[in-house]
Amino acid sequence: MKFLKYKNQAGFTQHHFKKFKSGAGFSLIELIVAIAIFAILASGVLYVVTSSYTNFYGVGDKQSIAEFAQEGLEAVRSIRENSWQYMEDNVGSNLGIAKDANEIWEFSGSENTLGDLTRVITLSVVSRDTDGNITEGAGAEDPLTKKVTVTVSGSGISDYVLNSYLTSWSNRVWEQTDWSGGVGTEFWSYENKAYTTSSVDGTSVIGDLTLAYIPGSLAWLWPDDVADIASTTLAVYSFSALIDDDNDQFYLGAYSSNAYRYDITDIRTNGFGSQSSLAVGFYQYGSGLNSVYPHYYVGGTEGQIKTVSTSTFAVLQSYSTTKGAGTIYGFAIQDDGTHMYAVGSLGSVWSLAIAADGTLTCQNCKSGIPQSMAKTSNVNAVWLDDSEDALYIVSDDSTYALSRIDVSSKTALTTDYSYANSYDMTDIKYIGTNGDGDNRFIIISDTGADEFQIIDDDISESEFVKVAGADLSAESTGTIYPKDVAYTGNDEAIVMAYVSVIAPRITMFTISGVTTGASPSLSIDLADHETYGTYSIYYHPMAYSAKQYGAILGGITFDDSATRFSAFVDQEEIASPGVYAASGSLVSSKLDIGSTDQELHSVTISQDIPSGCDIDITLEADDDINFGSATSQAFSSTTSVFTEEVNTDMQGERWLRYTVDMDACDSNADTPTLYSFKLNYR
Repeated sequence: MKFLKYKNQAGFTQHHFKKFKSGAGFSLIELIVAIAIFAILASGVLYVVTSSYTNFYGVGDKQSIAEFAQEGLEAVRSIRENSWQYMEDNVGSNLGIAKDANEIWEFSGSENTLGDLTRVITLSVVSRDTDGNITEGAGAEDPLTKKVTVTVSGSGISDYVLNSYLTSWSNRVWEQTDWSGGVGTEFWSYENKAYTTSSVDGTSVIGDLTLAYIPGSLAWLWPDDVADIASTTLAVYSFSALIDDDNDQFYLGAYSSNAYRYDITDIRTNGFGSQSSLAVGFYQYGSGLNSVYPHYYVGGTEGQIKTVSTSTFAVLQSYSTTKGAGTIYGFAIQDDGTHMYAVGSLGSVWSLAIAADGTLTCQNCKSGIPQSMAKTSNVNAVWLDDSEDALYIVSDDSTYALSRIDVSSKTALTTDYSYANSYDMTDIKYIGTNGDGDNRFIIISDTGADEFQIIDDDISESEFVKVAGADLSAESTGTIYPKDVAYTGNDEAIVMAYVSVIAPRITMFTISGVTTGASPSLSIDLADHETYGTYSIYYHPMAYSAKQYGAILGGITFDDSATRFSAFVDQEEIASPGVYAASGSLVSSKLDIGSTDQELHSVTISQDIPSGCDIDITLEADDDINFGSATSQAFSSTTSVFTEEVNTDMQGERWLRYTVDMDACDSNADTPTLYSFKLNYR
């Protein structure tokens, strides 16, 4: 159809329509049908779109839902700025929010609504791994971070969720991990690492606060294997040995015609190489030192005695009785240096006056003292009690094994009483007096049930009384023959013996508990018989230095060789096990947090508490610097690291301090340890 326009005479426009036929055109009916189809299709699409929108956004639009959720998150941020503790108190609950009278956000109720929308806020704890990364569940709790979850829900829509992590960014920390700064500091700072008062050990190890440790007493002990520390040896066999602690000298009475002297300190450093040697003409079975005159005495066969100058190490005088007088095994010298008693074989006990030049004069030189002692018996050792005019001797005679000799008359020695023993007694050492004031001795004997005995001289009853004993053979691989004993003065004795087995061995015993109090309880701390072999040893091959803490061991052979040696053996200085103080306390220095509007948040404590121990920490807060009306809170746990919130009644104070109270474990063998105390505040 074509549209034509004409103008007529009357001035109006007249329209005419003319039909045209064309294959590309539409009829009116076709147009109407097309419009109807389009309407149907369009309405379907519109339904799908609007229906989808309704299903997702429901009663509100997307922007409204997002703004509603964001408001909740921003409100929680505002609450965080005002009080982190308030955040802590509401962890784990479904929360709503509202503004108080001062237009400050606070948690209120369990939800909020906007039309048909509902908003719920939850706070949850946060954990971090060792690298500080946030983890889900695993790791250690971070008390200064919280997870905020805001959920908006409504009928017919999916939940709209916002998550965020909030930290207490303005948090401050008062942390102490080191108490090495010392005591007496009233005010705390990060630098001083100090404290106000303490009865614990705040300086032993930096970073560890422990109870005070009380070390055990030092003891000088033999090593497990004597050979390990035999610092030096001498290819000379020792018959008798003496140590002069006052002058740091060792005298060796040797299995040779020479006597030897050494400096002990030099032996420790350089061995036996540097020596003084003196020809005396006989083997020296016995020796003695005069504490007044500078004399060293050596005794040998045929009753020979040489007086040697300790100044020049030269012979001053020689003395000898008639032939057949026996061999000298020991000397006891009077305190004033003017008299000596020499003992030896054939039951010999000689009384000799001493002159300043070393001359010896016999005043009673007889065999068979006590008078009934068999002259075939040896007197092996001797000790003199000047104050009581009493001479104590031990011998091979079973009836007169231990005797007390009255020496009030130097020319007429008599026996007071004796003590019988089935086996040869080889040495005697005085160790003090008992509770009654009676002399107490260590006696050793060959073999027998108790080769080591402690015996008292009961003067009131005129008898000797055995108060303790130790069976040394029970500690060895064969029959024991003790030959020398030393009392160290440290409640212990050292015994040198040899063992009669296929491969004989020297054995060293350390025996503790030889106190001079009530009847002692002995214990054998060390029995070493794996080091030195020997065929026999004489009296008295060992000398012990109380000052140098060691011993000269003479008459020993290594690996059963034919050559015999002497050796110096050190003892090791070892502290016996100590204990921790039963309890102790430390009061920290005072911390000024600046004002009373600070918020105390939580305390984190790192510690180690063994079973049976205890640590209690008390935090105090006060507006008064002197803590006159302080509020306190106790923190106690056996967990290695724990965090606890600070109570609300501790808030609003300016001054803080803490006290650590520790209790040792049940046996006092261990201690609790505090590694760090940390207070979080803002």
